[in-house]
Amino acid sequence: FLGAAALDCGVKETERFLSGGVLMVNGWDIHNAGDELYPGAMETLRDIITHSYNVGTTSIALHIGKKAYYEHLLEFGFGKTSGIDLAGESEGILSPASEWADINTATISFGQGVACTPVQLCSAMQAIANGGVRLKPHLALAVTDEEGHVLKREEPEVLGRPVSPEVAREMLDILRNVSENGTGRGARVPGYWVGGKTGTAQMAVNGVYAPGQYIASFLGVAPVDDPRIVVLVKIERPSVQWGGTVAAPVFSRVVEKALWRLGVAPDDHLMDLNKRGHA
Repeated sequence: FLGAAALDCGVKETERFLSGGVLMVNGWDIHNAGDELYPGAMETLRDIITHSYNVGTTSIALHIGKKAYYEHLLEFGFGKTSGIDLAGESEGILSPASEWADINTATISFGQGVACTPVQLCSAMQAIANGGVRLKPHLALAVTDEEGHVLKREEPEVLGRPVSPEVAREMLDILRNVSENGTGRGARVPGYWVGGKTGTAQMAVNGVYAPGQYIASFLGVAPVDDPRIVVLVKIERPSVQWGGTVAAPVFSRVVEKALWRLGVAPDDHLMDLNKRGHA
């Protein structure tokens, strides 16, 4: 969602941002969690998202500024309830941008210092999958009686337009690259182009991050060329902390069956590429 905000603010895919080494912000050291780059390495937004470079996301967030970033997060539905027909929905935690120091802008860019619900994540991803239009989520499309007569049907309700259709298309292509060439390769589904983002988050216990306790996740869209489904896989305290290792393969298996149930036919050309190991 940082990437979508950056593209919407005019950042070009060809622009490069500091992504390697250690970046000091307000006296705190920001470094990458896994795939280390040499100090001073400059990467594009596409590669930063594809490989989850914390230094890179920090550089982008500081570049677009906290006000623009915060306003986009609000438009995506973070920090407020989605209105889903489910009692007890939480707003999550997103402090006002007026309270952010640069270190807050930095950590929020890679998911720390902010909290959100699974519904908020899926709702925000739905907006990217739907050409930049965010719709009100519901638990069911319709309610029927025993004979199949529709008693109540939920009609689409637009909640906002956080990004333009052009940005949404660019972002879907970047998310596809995550699954093809980045941390989300385990999410691939034979015969379909899928896209998404891995997540590896420290768990907060009694208000502080607990060492060695993580949430591994994968949030994705399928198929990216004609989106039909958004799926979030969230695994608490996995034996291996990385979302790309433990959550992405679950996404793959769930989505493969879901697309079959939805009647979305696989692409024969992609099936052949998968068999030959080219995709």
